[in-house]
Amino acid sequence: MKIFFVCVGNPFTEEMLYKENYFIREAVNEGHQVLVAASTQKYIDGKCTDISPGEKCIGGYRLIRMPRKRIINDFITGKIRKTDDLYPAIVAFKPDLIFYACAQIYNIQDAKNIKERLPAVKIVLDFSTKYLNSA
Repeated sequence: MKIFFVCVGNPFTEEMLYKENYFIREAVNEGHQVLVAASTQKYIDGKCTDISPGEKCIGGYRLIRMPRKRIINDFITGKIRKTDDLYPAIVAFKPDLIFYACAQIYNIQDAKNIKERLPAVKIVLDFSTKYLNSA
């Protein structure tokens, strides 16, 4: 099975023991082909840090760091959390399952177009909202 994890809504740190990381590791352990789209933010020494966009293979999965589209200022950009790279990456990967680790992002509105383009895909939304990731 091909699984696409959408982790662009929050900082994503590969080394952290957080639910996304557990889901991703288990999917890899089960033998699935895994692609993770993450923001360009991660925790380094306990501080949320911006890092460069890019792509790498780590722990048996492919990780793509996607920059957020700047909207007005840093505050609004951080609340809207829009990336122009997500939809094309999903369509190119043709996943069987998409897991939105933070569904309260601007790009959630692409779900309708994704289902039209890939009708067999299953979409799972995680709504563990807190002040940090709510608009």
